[in-house]
Amino acid sequence: MSMFDQRRTDRQEYSGEKVEYSLDPFSKGGTFEASLINISETGICFLSSTPLAVGQQITIHNFMSMTSQTALVMWVERCDEAALFGQPEAVVYKIGVRFMGDNETVWEERP
Repeated sequence: MSMFDQRRTDRQEYSGEKVEYSLDPFSKGGTFEASLINISETGICFLSSTPLAVGQQITIHNFMSMTSQTALVMWVERCDEAALFGQPEAVVYKIGVRFMGDNETVWEERP
């Protein structure tokens, strides 16, 4: 592990595995598909064509043994890996999320 690597847990590579997520946990529609890069005890990293914002909450569906899991977007990086999927003109984002516990909520300020 490099001195700049801030991971607290080991990760396992899962390149190409599919993961589904939604922006609204109560909406039946609006589910997005992403390509998993790796997973750890505390979160996952995936590629998605949908841009997300740092601090945004998402719900991950039917992933591994979980039925659904709330996660917090920790970082987003635009990348050029779309060419690997045969779509050189497409924009793809590498996104890192941290799983949220049952008692952990992000409060949004309302105007």
